[in-house]
Amino acid sequence: TGLQQFIEIVSIDVDAKKIYDILSKLALHNVDVVNFFNSRGGLPMAKCSDDYTVQREETADQVLKEGGGTFVEKTHVTMAHFSQLSQQKFRDTYGHLDGSSVSVSVTDLIIGETVSAFSVIVPKK
Repeated sequence: TGLQQFIEIVSIDVDAKKIYDILSKLALHNVDVVNFFNSRGGLPMAKCSDDYTVQREETADQVLKEGGGTFVEKTHVTMAHFSQLSQQKFRDTYGHLDGSSVSVSVTDLIIGETVSAFSVIVPKK
């Protein structure tokens, strides 16, 4: 009675097609995005020539169907990990999101040496 499940991670699932569409649009106008994905066999939409003109266009549906590049299909926003917060803090801070659909606003794309990630804003209580 009353045993609560141990929380390992708080994350929000995000539609991979929407992420792909955002990245594709960024790749049309940002050389750093193009270079990052080209160096990893990345987004087919981002495959550009030396003068950064798009060689081909594919829809998100085509890319996900074909498994193009190294694009992650199970995209999500990681909010917290159990090593960072107590179980009570998890519940107090993120409990309102459990089972909910929320809007996630992308504010930035962060590009590292081997990975990239979006910076996002999610709704508060």
